[in-house]
Amino acid sequence: YTIHRAAGAIAIDGDLAEWSAAASMPLPYGWAFDIGDTADHQTTVQLTYDAAYLYLAATVKDDEFHQPYAADIVWSADNLQLFFRMEDRGGAPFAFNHYWEWGLSLTTAGPEVFMYHGVNRESIVVNRTVQLAVKRAGELTYYEAAFPKTEVAPLVLMPGAAFMFSIASNDLDPSHADRPRHWSELTPGVGDAVPGSPLAKVTLAE
Repeated sequence: YTIHRAAGAIAIDGDLAEWSAAASMPLPYGWAFDIGDTADHQTTVQLTYDAAYLYLAATVKDDEFHQPYAADIVWSADNLQLFFRMEDRGGAPFAFNHYWEWGLSLTTAGPEVFMYHGVNRESIVVNRTVQLAVKRAGELTYYEAAFPKTEVAPLVLMPGAAFMFSIASNDLDPSHADRPRHWSELTPGVGDAVPGSPLAKVTLAE
């Protein structure tokens, strides 16, 4: 994927009006549900950046929103689970600790960013630095997040930089007995933590 610099300021408020020019990434892989059942669950993601932030927006269509949890078990219900990894200039992976994993959730206490692992950051902790807004409108949930450059270093937010990325959109529908916890994902295997699961390369452009 190639992402472009934001055309203007982005307010982290859950209103995605500023995102009309950003390309959408549908999540094409499903686990434990029919990916074509768009009433049950469908997610698209958008990315952009400026000199200070890497931005993410997601639109989730879901006929039942359920997130009673917080902290490290938010993946058990409706949330987004993000995976980043840096590679060196030759394309080889950095050391194991050059990866990030976040959970983005709308909990009963409000939006929450949970950091499972980060580069030179405290892990298994609620992250107060990343900005997150989550807004519900009918069957749609809008996520909007801003990751400061300090949170994604050594990634440099400038044209030509690149990182490896994937995302899983988790879903739990307790009123449907025939629906176990399920998810869609950008690349296969990341939602189930399959070792060696592929990630997508994202390159920054003007």
